[in-house]
Amino acid sequence: MANITKTFTMNLPDDYLAETSENGLSGEWTYTGPDKIFVVINATSGALLEGLGYSHYNDEESLEVNQEAANTWAGVGRRAILLTAEDDPILLAAFYEHEPDVSGEAQTTLTLPGESEPFYTRPTVQCPDKVYEIGDIKYDLEANAWRTPFPWRKPHINREQFLSGHAAILSSEKAVPTEDMTSEQLAKWNAYITEFENVPTTFADYLDTPWVVPFPKSPMFEEDWSDEGTAVGVSTGPTYV
Repeated sequence: MANITKTFTMNLPDDYLAETSENGLSGEWTYTGPDKIFVVINATSGALLEGLGYSHYNDEESLEVNQEAANTWAGVGRRAILLTAEDDPILLAAFYEHEPDVSGEAQTTLTLPGESEPFYTRPTVQCPDKVYEIGDIKYDLEANAWRTPFPWRKPHINREQFLSGHAAILSSEKAVPTEDMTSEQLAKWNAYITEFENVPTTFADYLDTPWVVPFPKSPMFEEDWSDEGTAVGVSTGPTYV
């Protein structure tokens, strides 16, 4: 099946993972992919079974033949539902475009006071699977239509979980042996530990949205410290995306 390109407008939450839409935001997304695919729902509840992925539509066969094949693929107790670019662009993009190239899109950034480089960057309009909680979407079996509005994507971590994770990783980092480090390495390591300790203070204004908060990069990963043994340090930018 040849890919198509379709630009559509979708509603957006007030911020990423905000679960509110008081500001009435919307944005355009351009989808590139197949015009039709099948997804699977629970035949009793109508719940969309995101984890089962999707099945391609064969343009050389009739709708009836495609539907029969898709229902067989879906399995007992499930139904295959056809998504089309014309009627279901949000779901089509959510299933097919998991890691689209967004480098050329408008970006939303966060920068600490006094700094010039942002510590967090994301596309202002994100792929639908980062806007909506796809696994919570349901199909109305009586109306033969998706229940709308689609639920917003939920936060995957909260302040308490973030602080607990930070404390656990910091403890692990502090346990890294430093006896064999050179003086230059030790200075960099101690600066890294201090920066890591200060994360909750440095990013105090963002702890209620901890997915934007980065952990500092371990100098073990920034440089070749292979002679010092296995690196334990954290090599991430934003900690939770």
